[in-house]
Formats: sequence, structure tokens, C-alpha cells
Amino acid sequence: MKKIVFGLLLLVCVGLAAFFIKIRPEKQVSRATELLPADTLLLAHLPDCQRTVRRWDLTALSQIWREPEMVSFMEKPRAKMAANLQWLGQVEKYQQIQPKEAFVAVTSVDGPTPKIVAGISFSGSRARFDALLKESLGALKSAHPAGKSDLITYGGAEIESFTDKETTVVGGFRGDWYFVSNNLELLERTLDRYDRKPELATSSLADAAFFTKATAPLPADRDLLLFAQPGTLVERAGALMAASGYKSDEQQLAGLKSTQAVAVSTKLDGTQFRDTIFVLSSAHDQGATLARHSLACTSPATLMYFATSLPSTLKLPNSTVAMALLPALEPIEKALAAKGLKFGDLGKTFGPELGALVDWPQTSAQPTVLLALDVRDPVNAQAFTEVLASMKLGGADWAKTSREGASIYSAASDAGIVPVLGLSENFLILGLSEASVITALDRAKVGGANLGSKPEFEVSTRTLPSTTKTYAYVDLRGAFERAYGTFRPFIGMAVAFSPEAGQYIDAGKLPTTDAIARHLGPVIFSQSTNADGTLMESTGPLTLNQAVLGVAAGSLVAALPNLKNRALKDMDPAKILPKKDSTGPQPAPSPAPAPTPAPTPEVPKPDPRN
Repeated sequence: MKKIVFGLLLLVCVGLAAFFIKIRPEKQVSRATELLPADTLLLAHLPDCQRTVRRWDLTALSQIWREPEMVSFMEKPRAKMAANLQWLGQVEKYQQIQPKEAFVAVTSVDGPTPKIVAGISFSGSRARFDALLKESLGALKSAHPAGKSDLITYGGAEIESFTDKETTVVGGFRGDWYFVSNNLELLERTLDRYDRKPELATSSLADAAFFTKATAPLPADRDLLLFAQPGTLVERAGALMAASGYKSDEQQLAGLKSTQAVAVSTKLDGTQFRDTIFVLSSAHDQGATLARHSLACTSPATLMYFATSLPSTLKLPNSTVAMALLPALEPIEKALAAKGLKFGDLGKTFGPELGALVDWPQTSAQPTVLLALDVRDPVNAQAFTEVLASMKLGGADWAKTSREGASIYSAASDAGIVPVLGLSENFLILGLSEASVITALDRAKVGGANLGSKPEFEVSTRTLPSTTKTYAYVDLRGAFERAYGTFRPFIGMAVAFSPEAGQYIDAGKLPTTDAIARHLGPVIFSQSTNADGTLMESTGPLTLNQAVLGVAAGSLVAALPNLKNRALKDMDPAKILPKKDSTGPQPAPSPAPAPTPAPTPEVPKPDPRN
């Protein structure tokens, strides 16, 4: 890891500078992919830092960040975390070189250390850049006092190198670019491609057919590109596992190797972010456009909606394992067999889609969650539902009622949860209250206004291509207003009564709901397949991918104290150090302490007054 510290530090600083600093506009032509070999394994690329900065100021997140209430709220956290934000000082230094384009790439994993190269194009002062490099190199030398520095001339350029045992850092300028690597030969080939030497004319990543094919569905004016060829990485990982004696799943490895390339991009598009992911792999069927039948169960006020296609055949995992993990499957399987059915008939009975929706009316204290399955075969659907309703839940029987041709099954469990199944000719709906299930069935039967007729839904959906696999919609503004508006007073109370949280958060300065909500709008996600692979796109003030990563990161941060305590507990010397062998010679036992003599009872003295 020490070999790549210098290059990664440089890239991170420049990348962050592009997002936090305003620099003058200038037309930029990307060259990074022309400078890399065709077999590059991993690439992270910022094509136009100046354009990205200009776009960032327009995004909803940037506008929220600049809200006076948010600025006031962040004063205390910023002051408390000032020591942890020292890296911002490095960003401010790198703003003076005015970065234009930046990349970091892994070109090979042969050998003990990956070969890495990074590059930065700039329009600022070369002298200032030299000073920053001198500062970084000084820090590297301090960490490796035994290392040696040298100057190498290559093609008219000076390459500065630093080596210390297995640590190697080489870097040099060419035109308005600075390149750094942990491998001298890789750096030299990068300089050759910059000079467009004839022998390397058609060997760059930009000329590779799979790179062109994988990035074709991505926006041409993207702000960030991540690219990977997982096949070579999987082969390398498989070899390492085999060498260590670990038996890998060949079928699973074969599936990973079939993925030729993965391309990911982010574009700042007005107030919105737009994430695009394309997985280039073996041929896929185009599939029919997702009809989103379960939209009929929604209302214009529905906050979240999800729909995905289902296969016509269903394969369960190994039955022995499944039964061990879910003991309830065995009686269900027997009950289905009595009706001439099996689990594999689910795909023929239900589908082609599964939908989910979340409603949170203003009159309700909590949201309503529903799952809706399309019905292919009403007769078998009735049989499946009856089997499910025959299973006791928490010792309670299911009660059956009928409503306008639909069957309603409900059961009260000991946990207080009331699962409800509603079966009509077109849908099987699962909910946690009878009222919500009946309402959804009535909407689907009567028709009328639903989420699909909402103008915001129609406009947002048109921004993405037709969906064949999965679709998701989140009314982020409505969801935030309901959630934050409901829990904001409780958040303030929790902070007020938590001394630890109070060190970072001023409960009296929590932003109002409207200060944030007015910048929010719908979030859309779409997944489709074609002959070349799988395309996933998401757009919104915060994309679905960013939301998932944010929740994961927040969960990790929240869990860090427990993880730290657990790690310290596991590192207890009493647990780590081996116990003494009880069969070996034992030390002589310590002599038992002499018994303490019992105290002599005190004899009362006669009272002289008597």
C-alpha cells in the first residue's frame, strides 16, 4: 500500500479541489483514455473538473448546503470536527494549480503489487505545482528516511524517482500534465502515448472495442467515470484463493468472468444527479417493457413505488438447506402437494410483475407498506393463498372474509402484527392492516387517479429509457416532509438529552422542514437489458445509488463505536495468549496463608457507680 500513497493522495486532493473550488471556465478535451493501455483493469476519471464545479453550484444538494439555516446548523459540527478536516487545507493549496482533468488507473495486477498510474492536467502555475510536489515528496522522505531520490531523463523529460526497498514513486511533467506512478516502465509508456508515438497509436484504452461498447450508453458529457474489467481481477482472485487452499465456486466464478466490463458514470444535470451503470456481458434477451400493473393500486399521494419483472419459472435453493433455514416451508410444501401444486408453480401462478408501494397519509402516524403480485392463474392463486392462510401465525388462526369478489385473509400474531392477504382476480396483496389492503384492492378495481397520472411522475419517468426489468420511484420531497416533519421534535429532544450528541449538534438550530424540502423532487430508477448487457439509470436530487451508499455509510459510522469496543474486547490478552498446559510441570503451590485468629470477646468493665 505504501507504493501508491503518493499518487492516490495527489488524485484525491485534486478531485476534491474540483468540487470545492470555483475556477474559471475553459473548454476541455479529455485525453485520459488515450494515455492508458487497452488492458487497463480499473479507471477513475474526472473529465472536466472546471465544468463539474460550475454544475455543482446548480445542484439541489449545493443549494441545500448554502441555505442560511443549514449554514447556521453546521457551525457547531464544523468547529467540533476542525481537527478532522485538516485535509481541506490541502485542497485549498491544490486549488492554485487550477486542475482541468484527473485520473487514476490500475493497469496490471501481475506480481505482488498492482501497477498504478495517475495524471493531472492543470492550467495554473507550474512553479506552484512544483512547490506542492516538493512538500509531498518531503513528507514521503520523512516516512522513508532510508529512501533514495534520483533524476531520470526520458524523451526530453525529467522523471523524479524515489525508492526505498519495495516502495517506488516516479513522477514527471509533460506539457500541462503531471503523471505519477509506482512503476517506471508504466510511466514511460504513458509519456509515449502522450507524445502519440506511432508504435502505440492503436493500443490505448480509448481504442479498445469493449471500452467503447461499455461506455456508449453513458452520457458523453459525464462528470465522473468509473470503469473496470472484472474478468482479469476474478482470475487473479481465483488463483490467489487456489494458492491458499480455498476451494472457490467454479460456477460463480464463471458467471463473474462472463462480465466483460462495467462502466459507471455520474452527471450533474441542472439540479439533478444522473447515475448510469452499464454491465457489458453475455447476450441478454431484450424482454418486454415493464407494464407496472401495480400502479393501479397506488394513489397520487403514494410516496414510494417499486416494480420488477418475475421469471415464469422459480428455482428454490437446495431443499435441504431451505428447510433447515425456514422450517415453515416443509408443512407448506406438504399442503401444496395435497392440492397438486409445488413451489415451482409460483412462477406460473403469479407474475409477470411484483410491485411494492408506501403510502403515508397526513392522518396516519405511520406509513403503510404493501406488496402486490400480479395473478396469472386465478384458480391456482386461490389454492396458494388458502395454503398460506392455513398456517398458524403465532398460534392464531386466519379469518376469511369476502368483499366484492375479493378474498380477505387476516391473522393477529402475538407480536401485535396483523398480516393481511387480499386476493382478487388480478392481484395478491400483502399488507399489515385490513383497511390498507382493501383500499388498494378497491383502487385497482375502480381505476381512476393514481401515481401514474401525477404530473411529476410522468415528467420524471420520461427522463429515463423504457424499463424491462426494474423500476422505482420515490417522492423524496413528500417522504422527507412526512418523516422529518414527524420526527424533528423527537430528534431535538434526543439531542438535548444526549451529552455526547450535544457536543456536535445544536438541537435549537435544526433546519426547518421547508428549508430542505423545497429543493427536493422525485427520484427515479430504471433497469433494462439488451443484447449487450444490463443498463441501470437513476436520476434525482439524490440518486437511488447515492441514497443506498449514504445509508450504508451512515450505518457503518453509527456502528463504529460498537465495532471498536468489540475489537478491543477480542484483543483482550487473556483471550489471545495461549493457556498454560495443565499436563506439564506445575509450579509449587503457594503456602496457604495462616488463619487469622478469632478476636477475643471484650469483657465489659464494671460500672464504678454501681
